[in-house]
Amino acid sequence: MSQQQVYLEACKKEQVTPNSAVKEQLSTDDQPPAKDIYDLSANMVGDRGALPLLDAIGMDITFQELSLRGNNLRNKACKAVATMLKKHPTVSKVDLRDNIISVTGGQYLLDAVKSNDRIETMLIDNNRIPIPLMLQIQASLGGLSSIHAFASSTQEHAPRIQFGVLLLGLASALSPWCQALCTRFHLAAIKPPTPAEGADPPPDSHDGATVEAVSKGVADSLGASMGWLLYGAPCTAKQVSMLNEAKLVPDLVVAMTSDLESLVGRLAAQRVDPESGELYCDEAAIAVLEEKVRARLVQRAEDTEAVARELLTREQAGVDAVVEAYGGLGGGRVVTVDGTQESELVLESIAAVLLEKNTALNAAATQIQALQRGKAGRKKLTEKQRSAIEGEENEAT
Repeated sequence: MSQQQVYLEACKKEQVTPNSAVKEQLSTDDQPPAKDIYDLSANMVGDRGALPLLDAIGMDITFQELSLRGNNLRNKACKAVATMLKKHPTVSKVDLRDNIISVTGGQYLLDAVKSNDRIETMLIDNNRIPIPLMLQIQASLGGLSSIHAFASSTQEHAPRIQFGVLLLGLASALSPWCQALCTRFHLAAIKPPTPAEGADPPPDSHDGATVEAVSKGVADSLGASMGWLLYGAPCTAKQVSMLNEAKLVPDLVVAMTSDLESLVGRLAAQRVDPESGELYCDEAAIAVLEEKVRARLVQRAEDTEAVARELLTREQAGVDAVVEAYGGLGGGRVVTVDGTQESELVLESIAAVLLEKNTALNAAATQIQALQRGKAGRKKLTEKQRSAIEGEENEAT
């Protein structure tokens, strides 16, 4: 069957009207089709109309470029596109701009570019794909590497493409949010070693270990994520000063308020199984255990109300000192989020702040788009883009 016949049969199956402009680009020959470029932009075929089209195009194993720009494609069609791209032996450039693809479709595309290293360019502007996910797709294509390499060769300082976040608050209240934020925004989690037990303030050796751990975490995150999220440190104004001297300054400091008494109650409810070492964090988790397991559970010394309150009060004093130190740097870097809200509201509040303040990722997206526009974009950044990066550097330092 020819491409046109396959397309028409698939349209009949999907119960969609064939698109005349699409039909004209498809071969009527029964021989295997062989085109270099399929430009099917601005045909508004939609999700259902795209499926027959992809069936026909998929017959051609020789094309190098495919444009489906401005076709009202959503995630269903995007999944079909990604499935075809994964296996295609020659495709190198795909244009999916000006569609309605969101985060789910973006994940399909990320999977496709990771699976097929022949794809060199993927244009996805003007969709609903979150910027961090757009950047991850481009990083898989070498986009971020190209930006880092070029900008580093033309500027005194490395570009502030990655976004640094410091999440502050009582440790017992932070743990639910760190992994969720890292997953949602493709951030690398950095948690320096805990101070030696009973050290107040932490010894100088721990201060150095904290700076070293943060430096390594930031270095490891380059090219592998969209940025980093630091938690568990710094815990003193001195550590803030040391991190500043090492140029390890977060772009955003999110200070979460907590209900200390609620946390004391939560810690006091914890029990540990002395035989297995398993920690049970609340009464609900304990209630479903076998009776013989429940009978041997004990409370750790550090979980008693008096000890927990003392430790949390000391920890809160450290958080307050760190907030004050970063507040002195200016630039609206410190933002407070109510950590006593319901879980989903806390996460959404932090996410909203991160997106609002994340000018670094937006600058990176601008540079990626410049690189994609052609040879001229790959050779130099515009003055406006250079100024944006320098502004980020100046604000951070």
